[in-house]
Amino acid sequence: MKSFGLSLFLLLLSFSLYSQVGEDYIITFPLEKDTICPGSSFNLTATAKGHFLEGNVFYAELSDFNGDFMIPDTVGFLAYSNSSSEIFQIDVPVEIPRLYGFGTLYRMRVVSSSPALVGNDNGFNITIDNFPLITIEGDSYACLGETMIFTANDVVETLLWSVDGGEIIGNANEESVMVHWNSVGNYTLTLSYESALGCASSASIDMVVSEKPNAIIFGNDVVCVNDEKEYFALDNSSTDYEWIVVGGEIVRGAASDTVLVNWNVIGDGWIILNQSNNGCTASDTMWVDVAPNPFPEITGKEIVCENSIEEYSTFGDNLSFYWTVEGGTILESELEPVITVLWGNYGVGKVTLKQINYASCVGYQTLDVLIESKPSPEIAGESNVCYDNYQRYKTATNSNTNEWFIEGGEISQHISDNEIEVFWNGFETGLVTLIQTNYADCKDTVSKEITIHPLPTPEIYGDAYFCQYSTAQYVASVIPGFNNKWFVQGGEITEQISNDTVIVQWNESEDVYISLTQTTINGCKDSVILPISIVPYPEVEIEGRLSVCTLQEATYSTTKEDANISWEVTGGTIEGADNLPLLTVIWDAPGEGSVKLKKSMMPLGCADSNTIAVEIYPMPEPPTITREEDLLKSSYESGNQWFFGFDEQELIEGADSQYYAPLETGYYSVQHTDEIGCTSDLSELFYYEILSVEDDYNNSNIEIYPNPVKSKLNILSKQDYDNVEISIINILGETVYFAKNVHLQKNSALPVELNNYSTGIYIVQIKQKDIIYSGKIVIE
Repeated sequence: MKSFGLSLFLLLLSFSLYSQVGEDYIITFPLEKDTICPGSSFNLTATAKGHFLEGNVFYAELSDFNGDFMIPDTVGFLAYSNSSSEIFQIDVPVEIPRLYGFGTLYRMRVVSSSPALVGNDNGFNITIDNFPLITIEGDSYACLGETMIFTANDVVETLLWSVDGGEIIGNANEESVMVHWNSVGNYTLTLSYESALGCASSASIDMVVSEKPNAIIFGNDVVCVNDEKEYFALDNSSTDYEWIVVGGEIVRGAASDTVLVNWNVIGDGWIILNQSNNGCTASDTMWVDVAPNPFPEITGKEIVCENSIEEYSTFGDNLSFYWTVEGGTILESELEPVITVLWGNYGVGKVTLKQINYASCVGYQTLDVLIESKPSPEIAGESNVCYDNYQRYKTATNSNTNEWFIEGGEISQHISDNEIEVFWNGFETGLVTLIQTNYADCKDTVSKEITIHPLPTPEIYGDAYFCQYSTAQYVASVIPGFNNKWFVQGGEITEQISNDTVIVQWNESEDVYISLTQTTINGCKDSVILPISIVPYPEVEIEGRLSVCTLQEATYSTTKEDANISWEVTGGTIEGADNLPLLTVIWDAPGEGSVKLKKSMMPLGCADSNTIAVEIYPMPEPPTITREEDLLKSSYESGNQWFFGFDEQELIEGADSQYYAPLETGYYSVQHTDEIGCTSDLSELFYYEILSVEDDYNNSNIEIYPNPVKSKLNILSKQDYDNVEISIINILGETVYFAKNVHLQKNSALPVELNNYSTGIYIVQIKQKDIIYSGKIVIE
C-alpha cells in the first residue's frame, strides 16, 4: 500500500515539475516512516528551485491533528541562500516536541522566507504516538541499610527496572519498585519503557547511599548568663550540621561541626544538634543550666569619719563572699556576709565584694568611700558675764551643723546655726558647749567655761509727788567703786552735785520718771526706776465770743477736768453758776468787758488763771420795708431775714436777700443781723396785697410771652430802648438772671433761655435808670 502511494506521489511530482518549468518552487518528499515518537529527531527532505536571497530560512512546518496548515507549528529550520537560480535538495533538521497529543492525520511541509514560497506537504498522513516522558519519583539520597520505594509517574506498555549497588526486592516490571541499599556509594536506578507503537525510552535517578552519622554534643551544661561557650559535634564527618539554641544566641558556626553560643537568658537553656550525611540525619539535645551572675549589693556608708568603725553587709543564698578594703582594715573575717571596717586617716577608701555562685559565676561590686576628717569647732564670746544678762556666742560660718548646750543659763535666741544668744541666770559659773557635725556626720565637741558675776542693787532716795515745774533732789545708794548714771524722763537734770546726787526740774506731767543705772567694777549693770507723779497745772483756755452785742446772751467754756473752777466777769452779768465749765453772760452797755477763769488742781493745789477781753457792740436799728412794684425791699443790703404773719411771725426759709417777692397777701417783717452778729429787733409789719398776673404789666410798650413759659421767654418792645438792665428774681428775692447794656429794638423780640430754671413764680424787671417794666411769670 505504501509502495503504491509512493509511486503515485512520484508520478504527481513529475507532473508538478513539468508544469512548473520556469517557476521557483519547493517540493517536500514523503517521510520514510508514517509513525513518529514524541521527542524524536529526523531530517525533512525537499527539492527546491530558485534564487534564495541572503538571510533566507527554510522552515519545517507541522499541521494540526486534522492535517490543516491554517496555523502550522514550526518544528525545524535551515538557513540557506544562493547567488542564482538553481535546483537543489535540502534536509531540514526536525525535532518533534512531547507536547503533541495522539493523532493519525498530521502532515509536514517545507516553506522559505526569502522569497516566501510554500512547498507541498509530505503526501501521506502521519501518526504521532501518545508517548509520555516518564520520570522516577523518589529520593536520590539513601542511607545504608534503608529500603526505599521508587515509582514511575506514568504507565506505558512495557516497564523494566534495574539498579547497581542495591537489590531490587520483588517484581522489576511494575509501576513501583522496592530497592534495598546495602552498600555505601554512588549508584544509578534505571527504568526502561516502550509504547505499543514501538516508541522506547528510559529514565534514571542517580543515588547517593551514605552511612548515618553519630550525633553527640560535647560542651558545658552549666554556664553563666552572657557567657560565650563552644560546643562540638563528636562526629565531624557529616556533610551538614544544624545547631538550634534556646535561651541564647549563636555567635558563629551554626552550620559547622563547632558552634559558639552566647547564653543571654537566665534559666533552662537547650542546644540541639541536627547533622546529616546526604540526608541521613541524627540529632542530639543537651539541657543547659544558664545561671545568673551574682549582682552584689553593698550596704554601708559611702562617707565616713576618720578613725571610725563602720559595718558593711550584703545578702544572698548559696553564695561565697570575699571582701577587700583599701584605706582601712577589716577587723574580722573577710569571708562573711557582714564585715566591720576600721577606717584610717582622711582620704579615699574602697570596699570591694566578690560573690561566687554554684555555677562559679562571679560578680563584683566596689563602693567608693570618702574618709572625712572631723570638724575643729571653736567658740567666740565673753567668758566673764553678768547675772541676768544676755551674751552672744558664735562659731565660724561653714557648712557644718551646730548643736549648742548651756549650763548656768538658757538659750534665749538662735540667731543662726552658728550664733546664739544666752541669758545667764545662774550663779558663779556656767558652761557653753558646742557639738559640731559636718556633712559626713563626723562630730567633735568644744566647751567654754563662763564666770557669772552678780548685779548691783541700786536704790534712789527722793520724793515722787510734785506740782509741774517743781525742783527736787535725788540720791543714790553709795557703794565704793560703783559708777552711777542718771536719766530723767519728763524733766531735766539741772545740777549734778556728785556721782551720787542730782537736782531735777519736772516739766512734763505724763510718763515721768527718774532712773539710775549702777555699774560694778566687773562691768555688770542694773537699773532702778522711780516713777514720779506730777500734778499738771490746769488748762485755763477759754472758748467763747470776743465780740458781743449789748443786752445779748453769750456763753464761754473751758475743758472739763478734776479741778476747782472760778469765773469772774466785768461789763456784764453772770447768769447761773460761776463754778462750772460752762458760763453764761448777759453783756451790758457797749464798750469793753472781760472774762477771767481760775483753776486749781487738788490735792497739791496747783493753780493757774486766764483772762480774755471782750468788745461789747450796740444792737443795730430795726430795718424798714418799702415796696417796689411786686417786691418788698429791706433798708439793709445784707444780713436780712424775712418773716410772715401778724400775731406770730414765721421765718421764711431761704428769704435772706434785700428783696423778697411775696407769694400771698398778708403781713411781712424783716430782721437784720450785722457783721458782728448783733441782731436787730423785727421791723414794723408791712401789709402786702398780691395782684393778678394780668395786672402786673405796667408798660404798654413792652410785652412778655409766653406766660406761663417752659424754655424760652420773648421780650417784645414797641419802641427802642438802649442800655437796659434785665433781671429775673425768684420768690426768695434772689436774682437768678441778669443782663445789662441790652438794646431793645422796636418791634423785635429778644429771646431769653430758661431751660435751667426750676418751676415756679419769678419776677421780671426791666430798667432804664428806673424800672420801666415789672411783672410775674410762671415757669412750668
